[in-house]
Amino acid sequence: MTGKYFASRSKRWMYAGKGRMMVMLYVLMLLLLGASSSARAQTLDSFNPNVNGIVRTIVVQPDGKIVIGGQFTAVNTVSRIGIARLNADGALDTSFVPPGSGTVLDILIQPDGKLIVGGNFSINVGGQTRNRVARLNADGSLDTTFDAGLAATPGLSVTTISAQSDGKIIIMLKGVVPIDVRRLNTNGTIDTTFSTPSIGNSSANVGALVVQSDDKIVFSGDFTTVNGQPRLNLARLNADGTLDNSFIPAGGNNGDILELQSDGKFLVRFGLPARRINTDGSLDTSFSSPSPNSGPSAILPLPNGKILIGGSFTTINGQPRAGLAQLNADGTLDTSFRNLMVNSFVFSIARQSDGRIIFGGVFSSVDGQPRSFLARITLAEPLASVSVSGLVTTPDGRGLRNATVVITNSTGIRRTVLTSSFGAYTFNDVASNETYTLSVNSRRYRFAARQVTVNGNLSDVNFVGLE
Repeated sequence: MTGKYFASRSKRWMYAGKGRMMVMLYVLMLLLLGASSSARAQTLDSFNPNVNGIVRTIVVQPDGKIVIGGQFTAVNTVSRIGIARLNADGALDTSFVPPGSGTVLDILIQPDGKLIVGGNFSINVGGQTRNRVARLNADGSLDTTFDAGLAATPGLSVTTISAQSDGKIIIMLKGVVPIDVRRLNTNGTIDTTFSTPSIGNSSANVGALVVQSDDKIVFSGDFTTVNGQPRLNLARLNADGTLDNSFIPAGGNNGDILELQSDGKFLVRFGLPARRINTDGSLDTSFSSPSPNSGPSAILPLPNGKILIGGSFTTINGQPRAGLAQLNADGTLDTSFRNLMVNSFVFSIARQSDGRIIFGGVFSSVDGQPRSFLARITLAEPLASVSVSGLVTTPDGRGLRNATVVITNSTGIRRTVLTSSFGAYTFNDVASNETYTLSVNSRRYRFAARQVTVNGNLSDVNFVGLE
């Protein structure tokens, strides 16, 4: 009896132990599944154009097609030197056949669908030569009506291209001393009315440039003076190229990767950290500068206020984040954006209208999957595609051109757009189920601010000027 008793009790303990173990395994499985679901909030999709070289720049056209530039010679085994266009699904757009012959570093899409490209190249088509900057027609052919007349100076590159509201083009040249910021007329010729700044430093090296909505030009790099005035690696020019003395910059180490937020503030890299600069040039102390173990080489502000950064880093603030990471609007690391394990440099980031993110660089693997130089991810929460639009008119009903329309959300994040020649404006990617304040700034007229609650597309948020 005793033996049977102990045997029976032993079995009961064994069964109880198995039960507890099964429960523990089940709970652990649920936790792992939950962690996996959370950890895999961003997903790598099947987008894989098979580019055979470095991708330096990415722009998305209004029709959803994607133009890439860099140091490659083929896309999906089809010859494409330095520039190519992809359909929205990543397939090569064979209707776009550019005369590539070098490295493309920046691309600007004009409202008429033509593309201005800059880099280190020389294009020769039918006896027409274009060095370092050229304009392509919508089908990729060379636009022979556009000619900047630049020389094929060894080491000279056009690294950044932007446009002012009148269609004139600002370019930045690197590789010569002094470094140049120049303005081109709409036909590509050098605009001699632009006061080209004198950037002082024997090793001057401008790193980045953006044009504001008021046509002022902000640039960063490695310099100490502009037009003889102290400016440490950050400066702003008036629309005509003269130095803007109202902009007192909080410069730092060699600055580059300059991006303009919708609220008018700037994101710029000084050394390793990314910092945010207020509209007057002062340092935004509310921004918690992240600490990557290697400096970012790409920054993309998102419509929801968050910020994507790319580079060669493997950690940020001590947390594993290889090549790509997301920051909250205040600069802190967004821990909901997982480590995608990009195995080398990310040089460029762009966003499609559906919220998916395309990024390019030197890498060959993302999230453990082969991806050569270009990849795409889907974010956990696709950004809203709701739009807010309307007209800004004078008291007598005429459309008001180049008025600044401002939309501000409940947390104070601002975005601005300029009205068209007919007074129309549109804000895309507006988060729904939120209340916004809209206002208009004009030199001549006053406008009453409006508050709207956005639950879907709004197309009649109109403003009429007051004398």
